[in-house]
Amino acid sequence: MIYQSTENRTDYAPPMLANGCISAALDYRGTQMYDKRALYPDMKLTVESRHIWWEGRRYGYPFIRPLIPFGRITAETLFNGVSAGEPREWEQELDVKKAVMHACCRYADGSEATTAFICAGENILAIEKSFDRDADYTLCYTVGERSDHAPNAEELLLRPARIAGGFRIGYSINAQRLYRGDILFFTDAECALSRTGKDHQITVHAPAGQKIHFYLIFGDTDEDETDVFALKRRLRSGFDKLRSAHENAWNEYGSESFVRLPDPKLQSVYDTAQYDLRMNTTQWSIPTCINDACWEGKYFAFDEYFNMAGLLYTGHASGASHPVSFRAEGLAKAVKRASSKGIGEARYPWETVETHEEAATPGFWYEHIFHMSNIAIGQAQYAQVTGDTDYLREKGFPVIRACNEFFTKHMLYETDGKLILGRCTDLERIGSSVINAFMTTCSVIASLRYGAWAADALGVEKELAAQWRGTADRLQAALPQQDGRYIPTPDSPQRSIAVFSGLFPYPVFSQADEPLEKAMADYHEHESQYGNMYAMGGGVSTWYAAWKACAYARLGDGDRTLAALKQAAKPTGCFDEICEISEKDILYRPWFTTSAGVYVTAVAHMLLRVEGDTWYAAPAVPDSWTDFAFCLPGTGGRFLRFEVKGGKVERCEIIGKGRGKIRLVIPERFEK
Repeated sequence: MIYQSTENRTDYAPPMLANGCISAALDYRGTQMYDKRALYPDMKLTVESRHIWWEGRRYGYPFIRPLIPFGRITAETLFNGVSAGEPREWEQELDVKKAVMHACCRYADGSEATTAFICAGENILAIEKSFDRDADYTLCYTVGERSDHAPNAEELLLRPARIAGGFRIGYSINAQRLYRGDILFFTDAECALSRTGKDHQITVHAPAGQKIHFYLIFGDTDEDETDVFALKRRLRSGFDKLRSAHENAWNEYGSESFVRLPDPKLQSVYDTAQYDLRMNTTQWSIPTCINDACWEGKYFAFDEYFNMAGLLYTGHASGASHPVSFRAEGLAKAVKRASSKGIGEARYPWETVETHEEAATPGFWYEHIFHMSNIAIGQAQYAQVTGDTDYLREKGFPVIRACNEFFTKHMLYETDGKLILGRCTDLERIGSSVINAFMTTCSVIASLRYGAWAADALGVEKELAAQWRGTADRLQAALPQQDGRYIPTPDSPQRSIAVFSGLFPYPVFSQADEPLEKAMADYHEHESQYGNMYAMGGGVSTWYAAWKACAYARLGDGDRTLAALKQAAKPTGCFDEICEISEKDILYRPWFTTSAGVYVTAVAHMLLRVEGDTWYAAPAVPDSWTDFAFCLPGTGGRFLRFEVKGGKVERCEIIGKGRGKIRLVIPERFEK
């Protein structure tokens, strides 16, 4: 995706580069000098702040656990000894298939080209610079500053020293744990070095056309045990070899599956969303983004599920395994948090850090429970798609069982002969302490039914599985209604995307009955008011539009699925990245993984839906589409490769070995 500009558009935010560990947003100069707040002070903004971030490296107690900023990059370009200033025009490209950024700035007296990436698998930020005429260029790395969201946090304790071509910066800080390590900042060109306080400057004279390279290497001696000097020695083979290895790693990710859509915009948003999910998949789980503007890169089990599903249903089971394993590893602490000795009920935190502890500030969001349903159904769906019964037995089912035990022992109430859920926080726009909430109830129904499925698959807990099914049926019978339609919660005048939740992410309904159709139609009528996560703006966020697309795909409605996907793709940014909210005068949280996960899931469910042993090919593809193709996972570790050209099936193949028979259903309009 290439963005060309002679001005700074309101929807421009520097593109993210990340490898699941190190993260940075670099602007069109290859720096972190772009200041959205200064350009548009009247906008409602939550964008990446101008630092490099390292996931898991956090300040300490008691709450919040903000990320420690690991420096910021600024620069100055001189032609004939005069500062080039701001470029007259510029363009920037993000290659989402290779995870590389290219940019070109044209000044009054010359041009400057940048190529940059954060290396897959290694904590290296690599930057290549070239100029169309002789230039003097200074790159400055400032480390030890405080972040905007943690202004009172302790600073890194730094031990800077000069090395050949740059600096070695030793650091330590006693925070969430004791962090100790080294940062190397250097160039492969002849240079002059200077340091003033926290600023470390490398100045080079760059002849016209010559490529100059700068590197930042991050090593933590206590956790990742990176030998920064060994990495530096490897870089003697050159920038191009490092880039080739990096691109090969991204090519492997891209080769795990594919989707080819006839709509270029939908395809571009899909590809960028895939990039977003991959670059934010950490060794622990998947946050909403690795920076301080997205809740400090912490883990929300609710959002985490959408990211997991996005990877799982688009063929990236390895990445999807991170969130499910993370929650299995946190089960003991979740049980200890909720239960007395010998009791097996789990109470997972709302906002989690790597230690599996609660890191949200106190508030009514503590009273959510639907995030635990997301944890439970994620365990089951991962086992279904991958066919990993061993994981389900050893890790997944204990998590599901503990979540369901919490629901059944803490949240169920009998009233007027009906079984309902007690008071909790549902979607936060609805408010606190709501009873018999539609979405939360659907989440518990889904968790109970997936628990029963898992018990059956493992041949265990037959009586408990029957109880779970019976409880789920009674809860569904008591879902709140008003005027012949389902409503988000009794006695609430609000509308909410929650009425779609019984189709996605909680498959309570296999088809839309009349109350559900009326509820969805009612939401459509009012969605300009309720189309964002927060009460702001007058548009519909990508998250909610893609949520609708997932629901319509489950119903097999191709036209409504396509309309919702187009609605979801409309507010994307300059690189087709998805934000939490993006509309006129509002730019909230670019590279928001939750929305990216829902979007790619919607595309996947549009192309392939699985119900038991039946696979439905192209179940929600509109009649207008006659050329498309995909290779996506079904169940049991098997994939369907399906290609349509000119309205005819050109290829239909089940790939991979697995247990059980498959019944494949293809729409009649395609000639077999």
